[in-house]
Amino acid sequence: MNITPLHIEIVLHYNCTTAPMEHATAPAVQEYIRQLLGEEILIWVSARPVTNGHYGLTEKGKAWLEMILATPFPVQRWVAP
Repeated sequence: MNITPLHIEIVLHYNCTTAPMEHATAPAVQEYIRQLLGEEILIWVSARPVTNGHYGLTEKGKAWLEMILATPFPVQRWVAP
């Protein structure tokens, strides 16, 4: 799975709340949620799955998010040739 900013946004959202995302019905969001479910990063948290879904992070998802958050921001440096 190639990681995109939308994957990260979805994981960050469901790290904070189980409520559906604002654009949960958008085809790209639904596709990426299916990918994250398949990778066992997200899990259903409602008793019965609904169209917009109520999801949470699995332990694997929490570890994945911690790894991303621990990655330092790049620092731009000017080096003379």
